[in-house]
Amino acid sequence: MLNKKLFSNLKYYLIASAVLLITGIIVILSAGMNLSIQLGGGYQIDIKLNNTLTAENAINGASDVLNKNHLIVEESFTQDKKIDNYASIRTNAKDFNDTIKNEIADKLGIDKSAVTVSKIGATESTSYIMYAVLGIIITAVFAFLLGLIRYSALTGISLAFITIHTTLISTSIMIFTRVLFTTSSIISITALSLVALIISIVILENNKSQLNVITLEKGKTFSDSLILSVNKNIKMTIIISSCILLFAFIMLFAGNIASIMFSLAIIISLISALYSSLVVGMSIEAKLHEGRAYRQKKKLSKNKSN
Repeated sequence: MLNKKLFSNLKYYLIASAVLLITGIIVILSAGMNLSIQLGGGYQIDIKLNNTLTAENAINGASDVLNKNHLIVEESFTQDKKIDNYASIRTNAKDFNDTIKNEIADKLGIDKSAVTVSKIGATESTSYIMYAVLGIIITAVFAFLLGLIRYSALTGISLAFITIHTTLISTSIMIFTRVLFTTSSIISITALSLVALIISIVILENNKSQLNVITLEKGKTFSDSLILSVNKNIKMTIIISSCILLFAFIMLFAGNIASIMFSLAIIISLISALYSSLVVGMSIEAKLHEGRAYRQKKKLSKNKSN
């Protein structure tokens, strides 16, 4: 079981979060985001097939070369062009030089003219990302208003922070671990931000119902009530997290790159959601309310002395 010492290390949690965010920013400035073809475009490699070169061998051989050059193979398929058959591979590479093209030809034992490379644009516009960002902002505003109406302005701040913090930490971890950003990844980050919000609300509802009772006990504080609520809901949190992880691991072994990246995004977002809600968010909630209680007590003591 957790104890209220969990809430006493808020500054270290915030420092850790700041380090993650700064690292993400540094990686973006130096290497950019690892965007999928959907979001950032890339290159398509077409390999002309012949009687001795099958589509499977062409795709496997070309994939080996791309992997050796640290390039991600997102899609592979076969297509007909007039009288010729081609095996095609798509990668999200931002640059593609002739050296790699020649390596593919040498690996497959075919003429270099049988390998053609063409640049392809993003299939999703930048507005997709903008809509996702807008969705998170709207969710954060909703979280604040919900907290304001149901609990207090301080709790509204905590809930809004949890929503934004989950999104930023998930995104930062994906950036510096170079996990591929796909449309599915963005959906998973948004969805797990909502999960973090729901977990927090359940804890706060429990805390609201018992707060008046526990604060009547001598020496008890807001943190005592809050950590009790966290512990009461820890089993529910574990069950929900386990179900999400099970789904993620099933997707992880689905075999294709899109499923693997979606799975990794879910795992990263879930870790961020639990960290944001149970650790950072609840620590901020405890700090804000106990700070207000201290100020009120100090003010009351000052009024009595006057």
